[in-house]
Amino acid sequence: MNEVLIFGGTTEGRLFAKGLSENNVPSIYLAATSYGGALIEDSPLIQVRDGRLDSDEMKALIEEKAPSAIVDATHPYALEVKKCIKEALSDKLNIPYFRIRRSDAPVSFDDIRYFDNEKDLADALLKTKGNVFLTTGTRSLPAFSSDESLRNRLFVRVIPSSESLSICEECKIPGDRIIAAQGPFSKEENLLMIKRSNAKILVMKESGREGGEEERIQAAREAGIKCFVIKRPVSEDGDDIEGVFEKVLLLFGKTPQKKPLPIFLIGAGTKYLDLTLEALSLIENAQFVFGAKRVLSFLPKSLLEGKECFSYFRASDIIPVLERSLDDHSNFFSDKSAVILFSGDSGFFSGAFSAYEALKDDPRFDVRLIPGISSVSAFSSKLNEPWSDCDLLSSHGKNEAEWVPKLIESTLHNEKTYLLTSGNEDIEKIQRLLSEASEKGFGSFDIILGSDLGSGEERIGRELSYEEGPKVLFIKNNSPMKRTLSPFLRDDVFTRGSVPMTKEDVRAISVSRLCLHEGAVLYDIGCGTGSISCAAAGLSRKLRVFSIDSNEEAMALTKENAKKLFLPNITTVYGRAPEVLQGLPLPDSVFIGGSKGRLSDIIDHLFSLQKEIRVVINAVTDKTVSFIQNMLIEKADLIEDKSLSEVSVRPNNTIYIASFVIRPVDKND
Repeated sequence: MNEVLIFGGTTEGRLFAKGLSENNVPSIYLAATSYGGALIEDSPLIQVRDGRLDSDEMKALIEEKAPSAIVDATHPYALEVKKCIKEALSDKLNIPYFRIRRSDAPVSFDDIRYFDNEKDLADALLKTKGNVFLTTGTRSLPAFSSDESLRNRLFVRVIPSSESLSICEECKIPGDRIIAAQGPFSKEENLLMIKRSNAKILVMKESGREGGEEERIQAAREAGIKCFVIKRPVSEDGDDIEGVFEKVLLLFGKTPQKKPLPIFLIGAGTKYLDLTLEALSLIENAQFVFGAKRVLSFLPKSLLEGKECFSYFRASDIIPVLERSLDDHSNFFSDKSAVILFSGDSGFFSGAFSAYEALKDDPRFDVRLIPGISSVSAFSSKLNEPWSDCDLLSSHGKNEAEWVPKLIESTLHNEKTYLLTSGNEDIEKIQRLLSEASEKGFGSFDIILGSDLGSGEERIGRELSYEEGPKVLFIKNNSPMKRTLSPFLRDDVFTRGSVPMTKEDVRAISVSRLCLHEGAVLYDIGCGTGSISCAAAGLSRKLRVFSIDSNEEAMALTKENAKKLFLPNITTVYGRAPEVLQGLPLPDSVFIGGSKGRLSDIIDHLFSLQKEIRVVINAVTDKTVSFIQNMLIEKADLIEDKSLSEVSVRPNNTIYIASFVIRPVDKND
């Protein structure tokens, strides 16, 4: 089989050639001008030829190349070219011929008038007043520029080619009235050009959906101007682009594959004016628009006109709606798309990433993230406080156990923190926490609140406003603490009772052996006064420490010491291990300071978790040391990095510190 010969120069022609190349089918693409040929996407399977051909030249080319199929994708108004193609094919060369018929773009509009030809329309314009935005191309320009009075009212949009600009010059169109740009153009782009030209009338051809007819009429309607349209030539034979594409591929034994539905997850900022031009264009061209009611409410009705809109922002609600539409999304050249709008920026504590994770692996969807302006960006600009050197946090929609330790870690050790909140309840909690921290000498805090950002009625100040809704905080610590980089805490900082406490030197070694990292989960089993828990938790409040003991006094002391040292990342768990460990987050590290005779059961439980866990055990009695030594030998093939060290606390008093890493069993071994 040979190439497909495409008479192009249109959007459909470019799409058709690209579609063939993606299906490994070669083509020869004919364009009337070098500019039209240059728009084709580079591909070794697309051979581009530019220059106008008469019927004899077309016939000679067809006879030379003997293409497998001929596709006419020329403009509906290119009557001369169509005539030449018919003449070239008049000898019945027995080559399959297909004509792409441009689809209609029906738009309801009262201020629209149709004309049979350019002359009638030009005559009608002479009876009107005001500037004219002419979008019919350069081939029709002489018909509108011959009369000087009309020519002086024209603003013309042409493709940015030397040929087009030369025709404009011949027709005496001043340079400041020429808009040289390549389409397709969105409604918003058309509207900007109408406003720039201060036009009272838009002139266009009935160019169908692919020719941007709908976007131009919508722009004219929104601008409140009239629309004069040259009717399309008498209805032509042919099939739509998808139908022709399917028939041509069948000649090569191929079937068009469905394209995934494009889904754009858009950061919508804090107000309509925050939307980028890219986001506006995507919304304008989408068939489906999703978002929370608050976000959808700040979009103008004209932007959402003709679209299916849903007040959903969770993927679980959105996917069923999209699935219902997939039956209609079967064409290779379908331009359907969906947008999901999220307040703020798609990359800043946004629900966009939850949606992305839920959609990204579904082959039916092509998911992309589009950034926006976050509430922190908006707040930062109001305060003249850059966010580049700040910690950025969020409590919005999060559990307190997750965000409170991060907040304390940030505000105690950093000068500046920005925090996105769910509203008043979060803010009151934060104010109480920082007031308590200040009383304990952990800093001196200024808190500035921002709400209704971007609304034009922003509230910025130190007093809490009781309107509900997300708010942003700027927290400044005028005397931040230096971050501790060692686990050493003196014994005298702890409140003591009658329960045992690991002494400071042993404590420092034990915590070091745990090899903790940011975000790790630590079990402190037999926590006593909580000295190990506190020494570990103080390294980073992003650690999650679970202090476990069956002694009520130990629980009370651990809570008191955690509060005294301002360590909200410590959670006390009352009960006996290992039973009480059920349901806790899996640990990264485990310290065992006391086991109440259940050490063997605790160790067996940790091995059963099938997770890499670093374990540190403090032992005093010979019985416990003997058990540890035997265990390290028996389970040698299941552990790594093992050690057993003696530490002298005082004369004739020795503590043994054992450490090892549990290695998960590979089930394939």
